[in-house]
Amino acid sequence: MPTPKTWAEELVFEWAHLNGYACEANVPLLPQKRGGRREADIIAYRVVKKNSKPKLEILHIEVGMLLHSKKKNVNIIKRKFDLGIIKFIVKYVKSKLCNLPLKEYRGTYIALSESKVNEIKDDLSNYNNYLSKNLQYPITLEAFSLKDLLTKRIPKDIDNWKEKQSKLRGTKAKPKFFMLPESWWLLKMMEYLISNELLKNDD
Repeated sequence: MPTPKTWAEELVFEWAHLNGYACEANVPLLPQKRGGRREADIIAYRVVKKNSKPKLEILHIEVGMLLHSKKKNVNIIKRKFDLGIIKFIVKYVKSKLCNLPLKEYRGTYIALSESKVNEIKDDLSNYNNYLSKNLQYPITLEAFSLKDLLTKRIPKDIDNWKEKQSKLRGTKAKPKFFMLPESWWLLKMMEYLISNELLKNDD
């Protein structure tokens, strides 16, 4: 199975695992008209229960730069999450999981620089509405910075993961004593930084 190509993609890959998703990296997508092929950086999925029935949640993550004009940055994201790609990913994941009904498709773009993220949110919301009208399932698009992931989301999700491990085992041990798996090596580094107050939650 292909592995993440960069440290940022590896971090996102581990973060999705932390939140209970099964993950695949660099998944081949539809061939392009001019030759070659495109890939999805991360496709993650998990089965949840809704009204006592199992349903599928898909998380499609792309990692990249947003260094251009507002219009060009919006087009970059639209290209990563166009109708054809979304339909293919849903079909691809459902084929792996016995065609379970879809609860939600979430498309997430993580920008390596944060300066351009906020200015595209209105355009992203409008594109989200367009996709929702053309697809037969719930869809959410979002974009945030790698800094946001590092300083806000991951520290919070590590705490949540530890709480779940404690409850799952029915032990009196405090959540802080539950350690992340060694195979999540970038998250393990963050766990060390957080526990030694070298990296703090930025809430």
